[in-house]
This record gives sequence, structure tokens and C-alpha cells, in this order.
Amino acid sequence: MIIPLILFTPITSDALVQWEQRLGSLDESDRAYVEAAPSSKRRALRVAQLDLARAGARRFGVDDTTITLISDEQGRPQFSPSPDPPLYLSASHTKDVLVVAIARHQIGIDIEKLRTMPQKPITLLFSPTEQEDIIDDESFTRAWVRKEAYAKWLGSGLVETLADGVYRTETAVHTLTIEGQLLYLGLAGASTDAESIRENRDPGEWLLGTW
Repeated sequence: MIIPLILFTPITSDALVQWEQRLGSLDESDRAYVEAAPSSKRRALRVAQLDLARAGARRFGVDDTTITLISDEQGRPQFSPSPDPPLYLSASHTKDVLVVAIARHQIGIDIEKLRTMPQKPITLLFSPTEQEDIIDDESFTRAWVRKEAYAKWLGSGLVETLADGVYRTETAVHTLTIEGQLLYLGLAGASTDAESIRENRDPGEWLLGTW
């Protein structure tokens, strides 16, 4: 599989309870990854993240029983041990949806609902060229998910990505509806000619490509 696979799961109160209840049944390596999260909700989301990561690994022909997740030096999730050939992932979530992108190359993902454009200056987060395109809530949201996805791809913070505008060509923004919500998905490191996302054969899976 060459194009990225995007998997998602709804975040509901019942789901959070179920994920939290599974903490005690995790093996040592999974528990180490989950317990490194700073809050109970984040730990629950890491349980779900493991589920999506393993489901995605299977789609790439990887034996998911032999892998877990760890955080790299930049805090990005990664498979351990690394599959051969390598497999990379990135994760993001809103209040209601968790997404994981998996590909054979380094990738960065961010997902957001429509964000309100701040009244205060945005010069600290966006370069002058980027600021020219930000005129309303939608353009602000699109710029934000691009920036977040690009930062995750590089393994840097938001401010560190201001040095150049390469992200403008190395990232794409897609709109999609999940569980009735319009969401903005930023993806960095994927094919630059990819124009759309479509639902894959299985519920909760999306493929990025040009159709």
C-alpha cells in the first residue's frame, strides 16, 4: 500500500470508560506507552490509538501481535519494533474523534473542527505569506491544521516551523464528515497530488488519493 491509510474512531463517554477499563489488561509494553500519558483521558485515548495502529498495521501485512507503540524523542508515536519495511504513523483528535494516519513514509496529521479566528495577532504562529490567506474562521482552521500536521511531520513545535513556507506545498487540507461533523484534516508528507479522501471498504477507514 503506497498511499496513507487513515483510521478513525468516535470518542464517546462510553468509549472512554471502556478504554479506561482495559488499562489493567494491557501487557507490559502497551501499559508503558499508555501510562506515559499525562491524564486519564489521554491514557484512555492511547488505548484506542493502539487499537487503530494495530488495525492499520494489519492492512499493511504486519503481524500486529508482535508490535506496540512508543514515543520518539519528539513525542511522536512510532511502532516498536519497527516493521520491515518501516511503517510510520501520526495521531490527532478532537473532542469527539480520534484519527491515526499510517504510511510507509514519515507522516503528520491534524484534525480540527472549525476554529474561531483569534482577535489577537497571529504573527507568532504564521508567516507573513500565510497570514495573507487567513481572512475568516475557515481559512484560519485550514492554516492551523496545515501548520500542526507539518510540525508533527518534522517532529518540531509550531513556532519552529515558521522559518520557511515549505509546508504550503508539502501539506494538504481535506474536509470530511465523520459522525455527522464537518472536520478539517491536515496531512503532511503525503503525496502532494492527492486531492481527496474516500471511505475504504471497512468502517472507520479512509484512503487518501486522487480519484
